[in-house]
Amino acid sequence: MNVPAVSERDIRLDLISSTEWRVCDRRFAENDHRAVLGVIARNSEGYEAVPLDNPRDTRVHVSLAAATASFWDPQFFGPTDGS
Repeated sequence: MNVPAVSERDIRLDLISSTEWRVCDRRFAENDHRAVLGVIARNSEGYEAVPLDNPRDTRVHVSLAAATASFWDPQFFGPTDGS
């Protein structure tokens, strides 16, 4: 089954800890592994977005909103930390 690309309204953030969020696609049930798109972790450099489909494409963003946007907009590259 082909699922349309994730959109902004499909994103749900689940708080894992005080500095980590699981990024989920709300179109899938919480217990469905396909729901998990990646994780965001706040660190000293900013908000690190790690997509599960391509962990090497990890990027650091200046805000939680920017890190979240990187999961639904494949062309999104900023604002990042500038590196």
